[in-house]
Amino acid sequence: MNKQKAWADFYDAMQILKTNIRLFHEGDISAYKTITVQLRTLLCKTRTNSPLLPRVAEQVKFHPMWSYLGKELNEGLVFQLPAMVSPPEETGPETARLFDETKLCIELEEWLDQPFISSELTIRKLITSVAGEEAAHSDPNYGEELKLLKSIPLVDNPAHIKGIIVIGEYILRQIKTALEDNTSESSES
Repeated sequence: MNKQKAWADFYDAMQILKTNIRLFHEGDISAYKTITVQLRTLLCKTRTNSPLLPRVAEQVKFHPMWSYLGKELNEGLVFQLPAMVSPPEETGPETARLFDETKLCIELEEWLDQPFISSELTIRKLITSVAGEEAAHSDPNYGEELKLLKSIPLVDNPAHIKGIIVIGEYILRQIKTALEDNTSESSES
C-alpha cells in the first residue's frame, strides 16, 4: 500500500468535505452529493477498494447514534427518528444531532451498521445508496431505501440530505480531534 498516496487522498477528501459542507450551508443544497461520495471513499468498502480512513488512521472510532442500543437490541427495528432535534434559538435554525458524544466510541464497522431509520436502513446503506443512485452516478430510478428517505423530513431537508450533512460534519470533527490527540501523544513521547 502506498501510504503517501493514501495520505494525499485523505487530505483531499477532508478538504472536499469541508468545502462542500460550507457550500451547503451557504445555500447550495446539491453539495450533499459531493459530500456523500467523500464519505463513501473515507468510510465504506467498495468492490475494488477498502475504505480510505482505516488506511491512514485506523485508531479512529466514532460515537454511537442517540438511539443505538447495540447490535442485538436494534435488530428488527421497524422505524426510528434518527436524531435529536434542537429547537431554534433566537437567531439560528433547528439543528439535528445524530450522535451521542457522551457515550463510548465504537469501531467503524459497527458504527456504519447502526440503524439510521430502520434495521435495514443503516448509516452504511444511507451513504452507499445516495452515492450510488444520486451522487457518483445517476441510476434511472431510486431504490426502496432512497424512496423512503426522500419522504421523511429531518429538520429542514429530507432525511437523506440532512443525514449526509450531519454525518459529514461529525466525521470532520471526530477525525480532527483524533488526529490532534494522536499528534499530541506523539510529541509527548
